[in-house]
Amino acid sequence: MPTDPRLIFGAPEMTSTSKPQRRYYGRSVDSLQINSRHREDAMRCLVEHAEKYLLTPSGAVSDCIRRYFNLPPL
Repeated sequence: MPTDPRLIFGAPEMTSTSKPQRRYYGRSVDSLQINSRHREDAMRCLVEHAEKYLLTPSGAVSDCIRRYFNLPPL
């Protein structure tokens, strides 16, 4: 009886078609949350930055701020 190749038990294996998972920027109890609106051109740049570094959009904002002010990475 042939085994269905779609049934995989255990951890899935990485394949060439697998997309890397986005990583979340670290949170701490000392952090503050803010909300902001951005123009379309700024959002386009932000999304490109997030995709380049595999970050979420909010992680990309944090990364850009830390890079701009030369703060150490988290």
